[in-house]
Amino acid sequence: MKNTLAFLLFFLCTVALFSQPVIDSIDPVSGSVGTIVTVSGSGFSAENNTVSFQDADMDAIWEVRIPASSSDGNTIRFTVPEYINPECYYDTPPCAAPSIQTQPGPFFIWVETSSGKSTIKQFDVTAAATPAPPSSSPPPGDYSLSVTLSGITSTNVTVTVNPPGSTNTYPIFVTYTEPTNVTLTANDYTLPDGSVEAFTQWSGDLAESTNPITILVDELKTVTAVYVHGDPTPPPEDRLGDVDGSGRIDIVDALLVAQYYVGLIQTFAVPQNADVNCDGNVTIIDALLIARYYVGILDEFCKG
Repeated sequence: MKNTLAFLLFFLCTVALFSQPVIDSIDPVSGSVGTIVTVSGSGFSAENNTVSFQDADMDAIWEVRIPASSSDGNTIRFTVPEYINPECYYDTPPCAAPSIQTQPGPFFIWVETSSGKSTIKQFDVTAAATPAPPSSSPPPGDYSLSVTLSGITSTNVTVTVNPPGSTNTYPIFVTYTEPTNVTLTANDYTLPDGSVEAFTQWSGDLAESTNPITILVDELKTVTAVYVHGDPTPPPEDRLGDVDGSGRIDIVDALLVAQYYVGLIQTFAVPQNADVNCDGNVTIIDALLIARYYVGILDEFCKG
């Protein structure tokens, strides 16, 4: 038995270790703002990776957390951002402190997934190169994308740009080195009073309500994410038997009452709905009655 447990623990630890993301290399290892960096390694997720780009010289934490995808699980690309944010920018709700421009110097890079945090690599931000003198050749195309917000009372809503270019203070402005298909995702934001800033549609060079949506940035493109302000979500209906406040009575409510009775949990979202036989106590009988109601054997509970 002891050998079996030891093997199981070893197996679980090994799986956890090898599932964590690892960075083997970054290319290039230095560059100015706007440089596209390729991160190579293993353990990256297809979606929901976060690349942290953190100033190594600052006393406080200043960074950009860039959402990213990986088609092969081994590579991620991101663009060196123009601005970095204070740590509290990523609180909920975020602070009102302004972002600052990215300055030349060392930066730490790592990748986080649901499995954990990767090894850390250093990237050196350099000053922008001096523009080349004019020549007879035509200038390269302007593959830039501007994203602004409309109908919103704050700038706390994050529009995700992928391939990433920025998650900074609006308006977002990103530039690519070649024509690029860029996916935009507009996320709703819940204000402290419970009301919601809800995305409704895109305007400008996009005139659709699809979300997420992909746009080909083959010239200067301008897009506006249009939001509306909605009232707070009303509280769930106070209904006898609905102990989790979901608005319905189902087997989950019965299981919660049973767990409460044996001491596994201490309370419910709506505790006044648990005593369905109105005897003044919450017991296993209440759990059974809720289960009977769920399967259709019982039509109603006590009247209170």
